Amino acid sequence: MSIKPPSRVSRIPRSITLHTHYKAHEWSMWLLYYSPVILRNILPKQYFDHWMHLVKGISLLSKKSVEVYECDQAQEYFNSFSENILALYGDKQQTYNVHQLLHFPFFAKLYGPLQKFSMFPFENYNMTVSKYVKGSQYVTTQIAKRYLREIQLRFANTKGMASALFSKSSSNLTPTDFNGFLFQHEITSSRLSVETLNVLIGDSIQVKSSTFFSKLRTPYRKLFCSKHYTLSKKRNSYCALLMDNRVIVIDVFVCNTIDNVTKMYAVGKVHELQICFPSVTHILKSRQSYFACIECKDLKDVMLLVVDENDFYFCSFLNDVENYAS
Repeated sequence: MSIKPPSRVSRIPRSITLHTHYKAHEWSMWLLYYSPVILRNILPKQYFDHWMHLVKGISLLSKKSVEVYECDQAQEYFNSFSENILALYGDKQQTYNVHQLLHFPFFAKLYGPLQKFSMFPFENYNMTVSKYVKGSQYVTTQIAKRYLREIQLRFANTKGMASALFSKSSSNLTPTDFNGFLFQHEITSSRLSVETLNVLIGDSIQVKSSTFFSKLRTPYRKLFCSKHYTLSKKRNSYCALLMDNRVIVIDVFVCNTIDNVTKMYAVGKVHELQICFPSVTHILKSRQSYFACIECKDLKDVMLLVVDENDFYFCSFLNDVENYAS
């Protein structure tokens, strides 16, 4: 089993033996993305189906927007999950938290998806606020003054500060801009795989007139990497959802310039997907794959890849909570 989340995910997965130390975000990733793939061949069918009722219910209420009928579907899943806790796990697991699930759909109808009325942003900001306090007296005044000072610094000379930071961080890795597509980390053609070279030749893309990169930020602020981007070995941001709902595992980015016209491509293995868990649409399994050349404008969003032996599962993110890459 291999799980390398993209850079937009704040924490890489830890062993389930450390579950007592999990943060809320780790539990969220485990519930919505990791557990269906991991547990499908571990739990008996009755227990796995029961667990998937919780996954389906939370998934429906965690989308960017929620319809009333989806709230009703989630209610059915939570009812089934709560009713079967006693039979499967005993009365000690019939806790107050399990009962609370039954009220989630009602509040989702009132306020929208769960993340819209979550307390996590406030809890996360407590750490920032605590750093404003340097003494035991006039605590509220300390917080107010240091917060206002931070806001003033943040917006003072913003352009000059941003320019200085950019020039310092980029050094010799200054992005190459093609119509708003920012390419970075140029690589040589000698590092390209045989499959990639065959695709370029088949699509009549001249290697000599092309420049190759391992990192891309699109005009709509989506960050993608290729397999050649090795600075983050525990991350995988090279799986991209395409506009036609296929997925490409990016091997390299190609900028081909002919007669002052530049075309931009992502080359890699394209996967066609199929549903693997009934009523779960954000986790799909690869049914066939092939190498292809895709225009960069067709890259839609980064995806999470979970590999189980020879099976590839691609997970699309339900919302933009903790999107650290943007």
